[in-house]
Amino acid sequence: RAAGLARAPQFSWDRAAAELVRLYDRVLNEMSPPTGAGGATLPEVHAPDPSALADAVRQSLLYFALFKHPVTLQELHHSLPNRPVPLETLQAFLQTRPWPELQCQNGFYAWCEAGESVPSWLARRRRREQKFEALWTRYGHHVHRLARLPYVRMVGLSGGGMFGTDIRDLDLFIITRPGRTALVYWMIVLLTRALGVRSVLCANYFIDETALTLPEQDYYTAHQVIHLRPVVGYDHYLAFWAANPWVVRLFPNAHPWPPEGPALPKVGARWLEWVLDALGGPLWNRVGLWLLRWWLRSKAGPESDLRLTPHVLKLHLHDYRKRILTRLERLFSSNSLHTQV
Repeated sequence: RAAGLARAPQFSWDRAAAELVRLYDRVLNEMSPPTGAGGATLPEVHAPDPSALADAVRQSLLYFALFKHPVTLQELHHSLPNRPVPLETLQAFLQTRPWPELQCQNGFYAWCEAGESVPSWLARRRRREQKFEALWTRYGHHVHRLARLPYVRMVGLSGGGMFGTDIRDLDLFIITRPGRTALVYWMIVLLTRALGVRSVLCANYFIDETALTLPEQDYYTAHQVIHLRPVVGYDHYLAFWAANPWVVRLFPNAHPWPPEGPALPKVGARWLEWVLDALGGPLWNRVGLWLLRWWLRSKAGPESDLRLTPHVLKLHLHDYRKRILTRLERLFSSNSLHTQV
C-alpha cells in the first residue's frame, strides 16, 4: 500500500499526453504506408533525405565534439536537429561510416579530428561520471533539501550535471511560484551557507510559473532544455517543455526525461508559504531583488549574462552561451553546415 501511494504521484494528465504523443510519433515513423478504402493509397510517411540526415548527424556530433564528449546512439538520436528520424534509420546510417572523422567504440560515437580518438574521450567521460557520482552521493540530498523550501516548484540539474560529467559543482535550474524568484534565491543562499555547500550547489537560473517561455531561443539553449534533468517537480518540468515548443521544432526527436524516483513530486513547504505571505512575502521579494541588483553590480563583467526581474533571475557571471555559440558557428561554417545557431 505504501509503495502504491509513493508511485501514484508520478502520474499526471500532462505526462500521459506527452507519452501518448511520443508513442504516436514512434508508430508514424515506423509504420508502412497504409491503404485506404477502395484501394486508394494514403499519404506516405517518407524516409528522411540522406543528405539532410547526414547534415543533422554532423551537427549533433560537432556540438558534442566541442566538449570532447562521446555519445551513445540514444543520446545522439535525442540530440538530432531539424527533422524526426526513427532510431533504426539513424543506426543504419551510422553503420555505413560516412566520414573518416566518425568513430565508434563500445557503442559510443564521436566526431574526432586528427590526433583525437574515441578511446581517450570515452575514458575521460567515464572518469568524470565516476567523480560526478561521488559528488552526487555526497551532496545530492542537499538538493532535495532546497526543493523543500517555500515557493520552490521544480529543481533540475543543468550544465555538466545533465550528463553526469560535472565534477566540481551542481548547477541548478529552478522554477518558483510567481513573483518569488528573489526570495527563493536568498533562502537558498542562506541555507547553502548554513550547510557549508554554497560553493557546490550553484543555483544560477530562476524562473517563475508565469515566465516558463525562455527568451533565448538558440541552438545552445535548446540543448540545455532537452538535456535538463528534473530532480523534483516533474509536473512543472513538463509544463516547462510545453511552454517552449520551439525546442521540439529544433530537436524533434527529443522528449522529456521520465521521472527517476518517488521523491520527484515533493516540492515546497506550502504551510511556510502561507506564513511568509502573511508576513509580507511580495514585499520581501522586492527587497531581495533590489539587494541582488546592488550586490551584483561589483561582480558583473563584460562576460556576464544577467537578467534580474521579478519573474526571472539569470545569474551567469561567466556566460558560456555566447562563447559556445561563436565556436559552434565557426565549426559549422568550416564543415559547410549553414545552420542558425
